[in-house]
Amino acid sequence: MDTEVVAAGAEIYATNCFTCHGDDSQDPLLPLAPPHTVDGHTWHHQDRLLVEWILDGVPLAEVMPAFRGTLTEDEAISALAYLKTFWPDDVRERQTEGSLEYEKQLAEFGDLP
Repeated sequence: MDTEVVAAGAEIYATNCFTCHGDDSQDPLLPLAPPHTVDGHTWHHQDRLLVEWILDGVPLAEVMPAFRGTLTEDEAISALAYLKTFWPDDVRERQTEGSLEYEKQLAEFGDLP
């Protein structure tokens, strides 16, 4: 993992995400959203979707704001890199494998409606 990207992501996360989601050692200050730890479900989703959700909001989520215009795609990727540090190695590896498989399927079949 690129330490500069993770460090940048830590700052982005602290400013934009921590209040609702907390981090790997502390519960959220406003328990409006699930934690991004292994106890949460973030790691069940592919990178592409997580970045889209950071930028455009989570479908059907009523509380999480969209950060497009506040964060760039690179900043969303950095925040995601940081929150992945909350996960044990085996979980991070499974999430990475799922993300890679998703990208392979998109390359093969394209974006499906």
